[in-house]
Amino acid sequence: MPQIFVYIAHRDGVVDDSAAELLAAAQKIDGSASPIALVAGSGAELDSVCNSLRSSCNEVWKIGHEALAYPNAELIRKALVKVLPPPGSIGGRAVIGNCSRGCLAAGRIPAAINAASAYP
Repeated sequence: MPQIFVYIAHRDGVVDDSAAELLAAAQKIDGSASPIALVAGSGAELDSVCNSLRSSCNEVWKIGHEALAYPNAELIRKALVKVLPPPGSIGGRAVIGNCSRGCLAAGRIPAAINAASAYP
């Protein structure tokens, strides 16, 4: 079964409004898959966001580091490359994401988290 990862944007310990839409989109990609939330940041705010997602996601992957306290697209991309399984190694995957607060500026957002993308 493919895994679907959803990058969850947040600010000040509060999940971005887009999270619910992204989780719904993940279900539309594959209704049998349970989306895995990917959350990057640091400190108590990151912990708060991860805890709030536990009721809507079976798995929450916390990517914590002081360097991620402020969203930086390049650092987040590097972190995602390190934690995500290689495409095709698990029967395919999809990674979807959004950042309506502009924390990942257009043109600097990795394609994998810019929009719904399926990897065969």
